[in-house]
This record gives sequence, structure tokens and C-alpha cells, in this order.
Amino acid sequence: MAVEIEAKFKVDELDVYVQCLQRLGARPPLLVRQCDQYFDHENHSLLHGNCGLRLRQATTGQEKKITLCFKGPIQPGKFKTRQEINCPLLDYAAAQELLEALGYVPTIRVEKERRKTWLGDCLVCLDEVKRLGSFIEIEGPSETAVEKAADQLGLAGFKHVPKPYTTMLAELDDK
Repeated sequence: MAVEIEAKFKVDELDVYVQCLQRLGARPPLLVRQCDQYFDHENHSLLHGNCGLRLRQATTGQEKKITLCFKGPIQPGKFKTRQEINCPLLDYAAAQELLEALGYVPTIRVEKERRKTWLGDCLVCLDEVKRLGSFIEIEGPSETAVEKAADQLGLAGFKHVPKPYTTMLAELDDK
């Protein structure tokens, strides 16, 4: 079982952190455009169970990758920790048709430009999320590793944002 341990921070500007990552010896970030379509049953049973079902198309240059991901309920801890199961796919339209045939309906769509690199054993993602702004996500093997990477990036004084992008977008739509 794969477990995702992640901290997310809202920031004003991402380029400052690109420079910081370079000074810390990280490789130049890889730019990926991601379009995430979330699905749920009409009764929102996944949402009510604090779970997610995501169909993602990620484009890097000419390369496209499609994955289906189940995100389990958030577990107690300092940062967002949850089970995550990813399955690579070949055909986005067929996957969407299959999900809808199984009774899932499209809910929230998250579009972002993500610059990703590694700092130590943590994946660092610099996200520009449509309608939400700029965020840094740090995912690592432990809360200690994630906290260390956040400290190295000067994010120790920033408040961790525990909400997923889907929740933040839904809150915007409810206003």
C-alpha cells in the first residue's frame, strides 16, 4: 500500500523557490501540465468518506501520461497522510467512459501547471493552480523528511494548507 505524506503551502510567487531549490542543489524543475478530473457517485459517497477518485492527464512536452488514482481517507498526523493507489492507463476517453458506466459522475476539475523536482528524498511540486493561485507541495517518506524540506525552502513559518485543491475549488463555487 502506497502512502502519501504531503504538506502544502500557499505562496505569493514560485520563482523565488525555483532559485532556492537551485541553491540547494536540486535539479531544474520539470514542467508538467496536469488536468485532473475527479469522479464520485451521485450521492457523493467518496467525498463524504473523505476519499477521491481522479483521472489525470499529465503533459510534458510531447509526452502524455494518463493515470487513475484512488485517494483513501486522510489519516491523523501533522501533514496530510493518506493511502494512494495509482494505475497507469493508455486511453483517457475509454477510462472516463468506463468510470461513467460504473456509475461515477465527473465532479471537480483541477487544472494546473506543475514544476516538479526532488530535494533530498522529497518530491517538491511548485503548482500554479487555475482559480486558486500558487502553492508548494512537498511529498516525502515521513513527516520528518517533509518538515526538513519545508525548512530548507524557508517555509517553516508558513501555515500548512491541509485541504485538497478539490475542496478549495468547491468552496469557491459555493460562494
